Amino acid sequence: SVLFASAGAATAQPASIEFGPYRLGMPMSELVTTLTTATPESIGLDREMPVLRGPPPVRLGELSFGVDIMLTHDTLDVLTFVRDESVEVQEQCFDVLTDLVASIEERTGALQAAQAAQPEVEGELVSTSRTPTGFEVHHYRISDAEGGSEVQVGAANGSGPVRVIARSRAEPAKEAGVFACSLRASVGFDPSRAELTGAAPTTAELAAAELIERLQWRVQIDGRQALEAFPSIALAQHVSGLAELDCLVGTEGALRCAIASESPPEHGFGLAALEIASQMRLESEIDGRPTEGRRVHLRIPFRLE
Repeated sequence: SVLFASAGAATAQPASIEFGPYRLGMPMSELVTTLTTATPESIGLDREMPVLRGPPPVRLGELSFGVDIMLTHDTLDVLTFVRDESVEVQEQCFDVLTDLVASIEERTGALQAAQAAQPEVEGELVSTSRTPTGFEVHHYRISDAEGGSEVQVGAANGSGPVRVIARSRAEPAKEAGVFACSLRASVGFDPSRAELTGAAPTTAELAAAELIERLQWRVQIDGRQALEAFPSIALAQHVSGLAELDCLVGTEGALRCAIASESPPEHGFGLAALEIASQMRLESEIDGRPTEGRRVHLRIPFRLE
């Protein structure tokens, strides 16, 4: 069985979101210097991304969770909580996930369902539970390729500075009558990118502009800038994605863009693509014609190798 849920932006944004010694938005340099476990030997790699190994755990509800911290950005904009345990019944893993989301809400405020409240899951919807605030968590059942079964829960929020993605997975363990329950929940905080949508061109403006088929760039981003723009919460969940933008060309090749699509939704790929596009510059002329006032269509992939 598979569980999938969606958590949204907090209805009443707290001034500070803290989990034990961790404060979302704090400078990474401050975090590293305050943690006694942070030494050069504690810096490791996860899928070629630098991570902090063995930071202090956090207690959420009645359980203690390990913490994964990505060191790709200058600020602590995402925290990932992980826990593995054994349960006697698969559905217990679903209950633990619901309790985890409720504990996160105690810090972030009540969560709203995202626009994609139920992500596409090829499985049977078994049940729906609710946190004390009324936020729904969905429980699915699917069969794996070998005919077994698994349970997974996921949560993803919509637009806003607070984003939560949580998943649990329960599958038969080696010991008879026991199921392995793994939980992973990421909480992301990135208020600045919401400002990128404010200057988006309208549908009418885009329709009236001529499309530029062959693009020539005066300024493009490099690999380091692409990594900095990669949505932190997607990095933490090991999720690749794709965003498409429709843009109007301004003076000196600057772009003013609107999100045409993003996949998977609710992981921040659209806003990340807007950030990348804001740093790019098209040539002022292509094939002898000015580019200002015309439009371009961009496909921006975000890949984890």
